[in-house]
Amino acid sequence: MKLIEYLPDFLRNIKEFREITNTEEISINTLKNEINKVLQEIVINTASTYGLERYEKIFQIKNDTNDVAQRRFKLLSKINNRVPYSYNWLVEKLDTTLGKGNYILNIDCNKYSIKIEVAYLFQDVAEILNKDLREQLPANLIIVVNLFMTENMNTNYAISIHTGDFFNIRQVV
Repeated sequence: MKLIEYLPDFLRNIKEFREITNTEEISINTLKNEINKVLQEIVINTASTYGLERYEKIFQIKNDTNDVAQRRFKLLSKINNRVPYSYNWLVEKLDTTLGKGNYILNIDCNKYSIKIEVAYLFQDVAEILNKDLREQLPANLIIVVNLFMTENMNTNYAISIHTGDFFNIRQVV
Protein backbone atom coordinates (compact mmCIF):
# COMPACT_ATOMS: atom_id res chain seq x y z
CA MET A 1 0.00 0.00 0.00
CA LYS A 2 1.27 3.47 -0.83
CA LEU A 3 1.80 6.03 1.92
CA ILE A 4 -0.04 8.72 -0.03
CA GLU A 5 -3.24 6.72 0.48
CA TYR A 6 -2.98 7.26 4.23
CA LEU A 7 -3.19 11.03 3.80
CA PRO A 8 -6.49 12.90 3.64
CA ASP A 9 -7.69 13.75 0.14
CA PHE A 10 -6.89 17.45 0.40
CA LEU A 11 -3.20 16.68 1.20
CA ARG A 12 -2.73 14.10 -1.56
CA ASN A 13 -2.71 16.77 -4.26
CA ILE A 14 0.06 18.84 -2.68
CA LYS A 15 3.36 18.27 -4.49
CA GLU A 16 5.52 18.33 -1.35
CA PHE A 17 3.44 15.62 0.35
CA ARG A 18 3.58 13.45 -2.79
CA GLU A 19 7.36 13.78 -2.89
CA ILE A 20 7.74 13.09 0.84
CA THR A 21 5.60 9.94 0.67
CA ASN A 22 7.38 8.71 -2.48
CA THR A 23 10.75 9.18 -0.79
CA GLU A 24 9.62 7.50 2.41
CA GLU A 25 8.18 4.55 0.48
CA ILE A 26 11.66 3.70 -0.78
CA SER A 27 12.96 3.53 2.80
CA ILE A 28 9.96 1.54 3.99
CA ASN A 29 10.25 -0.96 1.12
CA THR A 30 13.97 -1.38 1.87
CA LEU A 31 13.11 -1.97 5.52
CA LYS A 32 10.42 -4.53 4.59
CA ASN A 33 12.91 -6.38 2.39
CA GLU A 34 15.48 -6.46 5.18
CA ILE A 35 12.89 -7.76 7.65
CA ASN A 36 11.94 -10.51 5.18
CA LYS A 37 15.61 -11.44 4.77
CA VAL A 38 16.03 -11.73 8.54
CA LEU A 39 12.92 -13.91 8.76
CA GLN A 40 14.30 -16.16 6.00
CA GLU A 41 17.65 -16.49 7.78
CA ILE A 42 15.98 -17.56 11.03
CA VAL A 43 14.35 -20.61 9.46
CA ILE A 44 16.93 -23.23 8.50
CA ASN A 45 14.91 -24.51 5.54
CA THR A 46 14.96 -21.06 3.90
CA ALA A 47 18.29 -19.72 5.17
CA SER A 48 21.00 -18.72 2.74
CA THR A 49 24.68 -19.42 3.29
CA TYR A 50 24.86 -16.45 5.67
CA GLY A 51 22.17 -17.88 7.96
CA LEU A 52 23.62 -21.38 7.75
CA GLU A 53 27.07 -20.06 8.69
CA ARG A 54 25.56 -18.35 11.74
CA TYR A 55 23.83 -21.54 12.88
CA GLU A 56 26.98 -23.61 12.24
CA LYS A 57 28.93 -21.19 14.41
CA ILE A 58 26.30 -21.35 17.18
CA PHE A 59 26.19 -25.16 17.21
CA GLN A 60 29.94 -25.51 16.54
CA ILE A 61 29.40 -27.58 13.40
CA LYS A 62 32.32 -27.82 10.98
CA ASN A 63 31.28 -26.95 7.43
CA ASP A 64 33.00 -29.50 5.19
CA THR A 65 30.76 -29.11 2.13
CA ASN A 66 29.28 -26.40 -0.05
CA ASP A 67 26.04 -28.32 -0.55
CA VAL A 68 23.32 -26.27 1.13
CA ALA A 69 21.00 -29.30 1.50
CA GLN A 70 23.62 -31.26 3.45
CA ARG A 71 24.39 -28.27 5.65
CA ARG A 72 20.68 -27.83 6.40
CA PHE A 73 20.37 -31.53 7.20
CA LYS A 74 23.28 -31.35 9.68
CA LEU A 75 21.75 -28.33 11.38
CA LEU A 76 18.27 -29.84 11.55
CA SER A 77 19.76 -33.02 12.98
CA LYS A 78 21.58 -31.04 15.64
CA ILE A 79 18.49 -29.01 16.55
CA ASN A 80 16.20 -32.04 16.60
CA ASN A 81 18.63 -33.96 18.80
CA ARG A 82 16.71 -34.26 22.02
CA VAL A 83 16.25 -36.97 24.59
CA PRO A 84 14.19 -38.96 25.51
CA TYR A 85 13.94 -40.70 22.20
CA SER A 86 10.85 -42.62 21.20
CA TYR A 87 9.18 -43.96 18.09
CA ASN A 88 7.37 -40.65 17.63
CA TRP A 89 10.63 -38.76 18.08
CA LEU A 90 12.31 -40.89 15.41
CA VAL A 91 9.43 -40.46 12.96
CA GLU A 92 9.41 -36.70 13.57
CA LYS A 93 13.18 -36.54 13.04
CA LEU A 94 12.95 -38.50 9.78
CA ASP A 95 9.98 -36.43 8.57
CA THR A 96 11.85 -33.21 9.33
CA THR A 97 15.14 -34.19 7.74
CA LEU A 98 14.01 -36.38 4.83
CA GLY A 99 10.35 -35.53 4.34
CA LYS A 100 7.34 -37.82 4.58
CA GLY A 101 7.33 -40.68 2.10
CA ASN A 102 11.08 -40.52 1.47
CA TYR A 103 11.92 -43.33 3.86
CA ILE A 104 10.67 -46.69 5.14
CA LEU A 105 11.12 -47.40 8.85
CA ASN A 106 11.25 -50.97 10.19
CA ILE A 107 11.79 -51.56 13.91
CA ASP A 108 12.34 -55.06 15.30
CA CYS A 109 12.09 -54.77 19.08
CA ASN A 110 13.04 -58.43 19.68
CA LYS A 111 16.31 -58.07 17.77
CA TYR A 112 16.96 -54.51 18.96
CA SER A 113 17.30 -53.30 15.40
CA ILE A 114 16.17 -50.30 13.42
CA LYS A 115 16.22 -50.43 9.65
CA ILE A 116 15.67 -47.23 7.72
CA GLU A 117 15.41 -47.30 3.97
CA VAL A 118 16.04 -43.88 2.51
CA ALA A 119 15.02 -42.75 -0.98
CA TYR A 120 17.96 -42.83 -3.37
CA LEU A 121 17.64 -39.07 -3.92
CA PHE A 122 18.96 -38.61 -0.37
CA GLN A 123 22.09 -40.74 -0.80
CA ASP A 124 24.36 -37.93 0.41
CA VAL A 125 22.29 -37.52 3.54
CA ALA A 126 22.05 -41.25 4.36
CA GLU A 127 25.57 -41.52 5.77
CA ILE A 128 25.12 -38.36 7.84
CA LEU A 129 21.80 -39.73 9.12
CA ASN A 130 23.44 -43.02 10.08
CA LYS A 131 26.22 -41.25 12.02
CA ASP A 132 23.74 -38.88 13.65
CA LEU A 133 21.40 -41.67 14.77
CA ARG A 134 24.37 -43.64 16.10
CA GLU A 135 25.12 -40.71 18.42
CA GLN A 136 21.51 -40.21 19.49
CA LEU A 137 20.14 -43.73 19.93
CA PRO A 138 21.25 -46.24 22.56
CA ALA A 139 24.43 -48.20 21.85
CA ASN A 140 22.67 -51.59 22.09
CA LEU A 141 20.52 -50.88 19.01
CA ILE A 142 21.55 -52.13 15.59
CA ILE A 143 21.02 -49.32 13.11
CA VAL A 144 20.97 -50.09 9.40
CA VAL A 145 20.44 -47.34 6.85
CA ASN A 146 19.80 -48.48 3.26
CA LEU A 147 18.93 -46.68 0.06
CA PHE A 148 16.01 -47.56 -2.18
CA MET A 149 15.08 -46.37 -5.62
CA THR A 150 11.66 -46.48 -7.23
CA GLU A 151 11.24 -46.74 -10.98
CA ASN A 152 8.11 -46.28 -13.04
CA MET A 153 7.92 -50.02 -13.71
CA ASN A 154 6.48 -50.59 -10.19
CA THR A 155 9.77 -52.14 -9.09
CA ASN A 156 11.85 -50.86 -6.18
CA TYR A 157 15.55 -51.48 -5.81
CA ALA A 158 17.54 -51.11 -2.63
CA ILE A 159 21.19 -50.28 -2.39
CA SER A 160 23.01 -50.40 0.92
CA ILE A 161 25.70 -47.91 1.84
CA HIS A 162 25.89 -48.90 5.49
CA THR A 163 29.44 -49.30 6.73
CA GLY A 164 29.31 -51.78 9.59
CA ASP A 165 28.42 -55.31 10.52
CA PHE A 166 25.38 -55.71 8.29
CA PHE A 167 24.89 -55.49 4.54
CA ASN A 168 21.35 -55.82 3.15
CA ILE A 169 20.19 -55.78 -0.43
CA ARG A 170 16.50 -56.17 -0.95
CA GLN A 171 14.15 -56.08 -3.91
CA VAL A 172 10.67 -54.79 -3.23
CA VAL A 173 7.97 -55.79 -5.71
